[in-house]
Amino acid sequence: MDQRLALRWVRDNIGAFGGDRDRVTLFGHSAGAAAVSAHLVSPASTGLFSRAGVISGTMANWGSHSAEAAERNYAHALASVNCTTLVCLLDVAEDDPARLQRAARWSWKGRTPCRDGCSFAPVIDGVEQLDWPLAVARRAASLTVSFGRVPLLHGTTLDDGYGFVKNDNFFNLTNAATPAQCDTYVRGAWGAALSANLTSLYPPSSYKPWPPRDSLCFVAAARMETDFAYACTARQASRLSAAPVYRYLFSMHTPDGADAEWVPHGHDLPFVFQIDTDPTQATAPARALARTMLGYWTRFAASGDPAGRWPRFDHGEQLLRLDANV
Repeated sequence: MDQRLALRWVRDNIGAFGGDRDRVTLFGHSAGAAAVSAHLVSPASTGLFSRAGVISGTMANWGSHSAEAAERNYAHALASVNCTTLVCLLDVAEDDPARLQRAARWSWKGRTPCRDGCSFAPVIDGVEQLDWPLAVARRAASLTVSFGRVPLLHGTTLDDGYGFVKNDNFFNLTNAATPAQCDTYVRGAWGAALSANLTSLYPPSSYKPWPPRDSLCFVAAARMETDFAYACTARQASRLSAAPVYRYLFSMHTPDGADAEWVPHGHDLPFVFQIDTDPTQATAPARALARTMLGYWTRFAASGDPAGRWPRFDHGEQLLRLDANV
C-alpha cells in the first residue's frame, strides 16, 4: 500500500518533472521482485505502471503469506516476548524494538520457511492479495489486474537458490553435506510426502561436483531450491502472460572467490546497475555484458521492448542467456 501511494504520486506529479505518466516501469529484485509481482496481480495497482521488470522472484510463493501462516507467526511473536495481547506487543515495540524484531524476524525458523510465505510478506486477504500470485495470473484475463496487460522483462540467475540452501537462517546445508544431511534438508523443506519424488526428480548421481569440493547431493539441493523459488514460477508466468514477455537466464560466473563456480542470487544486480561499481568483477567481458544489459533494460523502460538479440517469449522455451557470449 505504501508503494502504491508512491506510484500514485508519480502518476499525479511526474509531468511536472518532464516525465510521462504513461511510461512508468516498476522494477525490483528478490523481495522487490515479489513486490512487483504483488502489484501485477493486485486490482488496486492496475493502471499505475506500464511495464514490469522482475529479477529473481516472479510470482513466487514465498513473496506472499497465507492468513493462517501470518496468524501462526503472530502467535509466535507474542510468545517470544511473553505477551498475550496486541497492546502488550505494542508496548514491547516502543520500549525495546530490537527485542521484538528478533522475535518476529525468523518466527518460522526451525520449521518450513517460505513455503506458505515468509514471515514478513503481503498477506492473502482477498482484497489486497486475492490469492497466491501465480493463481491470480492463471485467471488474469477475467480480472482487472496488470499481469498479462503490461510487458514483462524478467529472469533468474543460474543458481538463485544456492545461497539459501547453505544460509543458516534457512537450512544451513554445507557444501560438503552428506546424503543423510541432504535427506534432512529435503524432508524439512518439502515434507516427507514429497521427499521421495524429489529425490527421484533430482538424483544426486546425475550431477557433477561443481565445484569439486561440493557433494553431489548439495548440488542437487541447490537445483531444487533454484527451481522452486525462482525458475519454475518464472517459466509458468511467461507462459500465462498475454502481453509481451522477455525472459532471461543470467549465467556469468564470478571470476574469483569462494563461490566462483556458482552464479548465485543477486549476482546479476551489479551488471544491471553497471559493473564498474564492483571492482572485483570489472573484467573486460563483464564490462561488455554490463553495457549490453544496460541497453536492454533502458530500451525496455522506454518502449516495452528490449530489442537487440532478445527474442520475445512465445510460449515455448525462449529466453536470452546473459553471459560472456552475449
